[in-house]
Amino acid sequence: MESRPGLCKTALVIFCLVACELVAQAQQPDLSVLNSDDRISLELACVIDKGNGPAAYHACVQKQLQAMSGSSLPDRSGLNSDDRTSLELACVIDKGNGPAAYHACVQKQLQAMSGSSLPDRSGLNSDDRTSLELACVIDKGNGPAAYHACVRKQLQAMSGSSLPDRSGLNSDDRTSRPDATKTASPPTTSGTGLCAENGSCYGDPNATGVPKTVHVNGYYRKDGTYVRGHYRSAPGTNPRK
Repeated sequence: MESRPGLCKTALVIFCLVACELVAQAQQPDLSVLNSDDRISLELACVIDKGNGPAAYHACVQKQLQAMSGSSLPDRSGLNSDDRTSLELACVIDKGNGPAAYHACVQKQLQAMSGSSLPDRSGLNSDDRTSLELACVIDKGNGPAAYHACVRKQLQAMSGSSLPDRSGLNSDDRTSRPDATKTASPPTTSGTGLCAENGSCYGDPNATGVPKTVHVNGYYRKDGTYVRGHYRSAPGTNPRK
């Protein structure tokens, strides 16, 4: 059985631990008043200090709260999902620097898009919509104003243009590159006989005077370069040098 001095020592240690915990809780700034965006921003800004212990974390939190004193997150309730995403992308770095920097970035983006609105894209089919989004992906990351301008530019560029009808194409034709995998008969040119893509024709002499009688279909090299179909002389028919 533990002696009386030992029990006193244990009780003292427990008392000190409880007291230290209560002091730490008292020193930790109150974050309950923050909204979810500000709380996330603050935690991102203090993530390194949080790993350095409670004292460093408390100091960082206090610094961030002081920096945002009198500042509040601007109202974004009127933004549609595309503009909200664009704004968040544009402010992602500032959000990691704390609520004050995040508020300033959001305010700047809202001011930049004042009077600007996202053009109507409801008339676009899925292919055109995807193409437009890819063309504007960088501008979307620069904020709603830049995104609106890019979308407007793309819509103006396609004014009067429409996607050609591809309903008659089978799945292979829709996904293949022209002449990449299909073998076709050599084209014919009136008055010159059989001729290939590059303009060479059946029977044309090569540099050594041997007629070209073998047709080679167009093909792609490994580096992606396309070699047009052509005629060449048959193997073994060229005189030795």
